[in-house]
Amino acid sequence: MSEASVRRSFTNPLLKKLEAEMRKGIERQGGQVLILKDIKAFIEVIETTYPDIKIKKSDAKRALDAGTKKALELSKRYRSRQKRRYNAVIAKIEKILPMSEYTWDKNIFVVASFKRSISSIKLAILKELQRARVITESQRTRVQGDIHKGHGVEGTAVSQVQIANTLMAAVALDTGNKTGLEFLKDNLKSFFEISETPTNIQEEINKLTTRYNQIVTKDGKLRADYASIIDFQSSRENIKDSGLEKKIKGVFRDFIADFAEKELYRMKGSSSLEDKIETVIIDNLTDKVKNAKVTRRAKNRKLTSKGTVSVKGTKTKSTARVRSAGTLKKGSKAKTKTKSSSFSQTKLYAALNAKISVTVAKNMGEPALEYQTGRFANSVRITDISTTKLGFPSVGYTYQLYPYQTFEPGFAQGDVDRDPRKLIDRSIREIAAQMLTGRLYTRRQ
Repeated sequence: MSEASVRRSFTNPLLKKLEAEMRKGIERQGGQVLILKDIKAFIEVIETTYPDIKIKKSDAKRALDAGTKKALELSKRYRSRQKRRYNAVIAKIEKILPMSEYTWDKNIFVVASFKRSISSIKLAILKELQRARVITESQRTRVQGDIHKGHGVEGTAVSQVQIANTLMAAVALDTGNKTGLEFLKDNLKSFFEISETPTNIQEEINKLTTRYNQIVTKDGKLRADYASIIDFQSSRENIKDSGLEKKIKGVFRDFIADFAEKELYRMKGSSSLEDKIETVIIDNLTDKVKNAKVTRRAKNRKLTSKGTVSVKGTKTKSTARVRSAGTLKKGSKAKTKTKSSSFSQTKLYAALNAKISVTVAKNMGEPALEYQTGRFANSVRITDISTTKLGFPSVGYTYQLYPYQTFEPGFAQGDVDRDPRKLIDRSIREIAAQMLTGRLYTRRQ
C-alpha cells in the first residue's frame, strides 16, 4: 500500500472528523449543567478593571444569591418542559462529578442551552452589585463583556468532543489485524515520548480514548445523555483554557497526520522503508558483480566476494539475478563500510521522517516561528541522506516554501531568528543526537 493510499483511506477521513463542526450542536443541545459555586470570575474582572473597587464578602454573597435564584428559576422551567431529559442529565452527571462537592439547585443546575441562560444569570449577578452601589451602570456594561462561558469541565470542551468523534470514526477503519482505534492506542505512547507531549495533554487524550463512546454515537452525533458541564470565567482564564484546548487538538492532529500515518505506511507497505533503502544499497553494491545472486532476509547483512550478497534474519526470502560485469573486491573493509552505511543511513532516515514534524512543532516559539496551525511543521520532509567526502552524514530536507521562505535571510521578511532552516536544522540535530556522534550536515532542497 502506497503512502498516498494510507493518506486517502486512513489519515484524511480521520482529519475530516477532527475538523468537523461540533460547536453548534453542543451549544444548541438542551439540558446543560451550570456550576455556580462562587463569583470569583466576576470579582477578578471588576477588581482588575477597576483597582479602586474592592468587593466585600457580604456584597459578593448577595450577588451570588441573586445569580443562584435566577439559575434555579431557569432550572425549574427546563425541568417542567423536558423532565425526561432533565432526569437523564442528572443521572449522567452524578457518574462524572464528585457529588460530595455539589448540591443540585444550590451550586449546580440543569438549564436549557447555556447560550440562552448565561446572559440572564450574569445580568442578575451584576445588577445586584450595581444595586449595592459596588459598580455603576457603565461599569456593569463593560464588565459584562469580560465574563465568559468556560471552555468546559471534565473533558467536555468542543475540541475534546471533536477528538472523541475522530476516535469513534477510527473504530470502523481496518488496518489489517486491528481496528484503526486499536492501532492509534498502540502508538500513542511512542508518539508522546518522541514529541515530549506535556503530561496534562497526555492525560486528556488518554482519557478520551476510553470515554469517546460516552460522548458521541457511531454516527458522530452527540449522545442523547451527553451534557456540557460549564461555569463562568474571566477573559484571562478563558484565553488560557482556549490555548490549552487548541494545544490538545493540535497534538492529536499531529499524531494522526504525521506519526500514525508513517507508522501505518511502514506496517502495510509492500516493503518497509528500510527494505527499500536496503534494496538501493545492495543494488549499488552488486551493480558490477557478474551474475551476482542476491538473497535477502531482514537485519544482518553479509557480503561475500563470490558474487553473492546474503541478508539473514527473518523468514522472508527473495532471490534475484543481477547481470553485470566486473568484480567486487575482497576484504573486510568493503563489508564493514557497507554494513555501517546501510544500517546507519536506514535507521537515521526512518527516525527523522517519523519524528521531524512533531519535533519541529515542539521547538517552535519565540524568537523563532510560532506554532499556530501546524501547517509549517507538517510540511517538513526529509528527502535524502548522503555521505560527505569525509564520511559524515548530510541530511536533505524540504518544507512548504510559500509562505514560509519569506523569513529566510535575503527574502522580504528575512530574519535570522525566524529563519525556517535554523528551526529545522535544530530539530534534525535533536533527533540525530540519539543515534549519532560527530558532525552532521543539513541542506534545504
